[in-house]
Amino acid sequence: MVKVNDWGPYDYHRDFNLTYPLQVTADLSYSIVMRKWFILPETRMGVRYTWRSLDQYSPRYCPTTKLDSSGEWVPDPTAVGYGNGAEWEIRTYLSFSLGK
Repeated sequence: MVKVNDWGPYDYHRDFNLTYPLQVTADLSYSIVMRKWFILPETRMGVRYTWRSLDQYSPRYCPTTKLDSSGEWVPDPTAVGYGNGAEWEIRTYLSFSLGK
């Protein structure tokens, strides 16, 4: 799956208009039992990999930090940084089907 300039996976991304320039997801799963019918649920185990690019409208984007008026280091998302950054996640899952 490929998403371009889309919100992240959680509701608060849409609420606060937090977007990612590019999101790429790959999912590889294995069915435990022999497939009986295409649309019926089945027990599966798998791995899902997601890579996201970041820009100034993305959460966790921080090209650099700066000192604020109280002397604390805070993120500066408007600063010019080298590249926009990226994040990735790997999920493993086991999906049970209790039906026949």
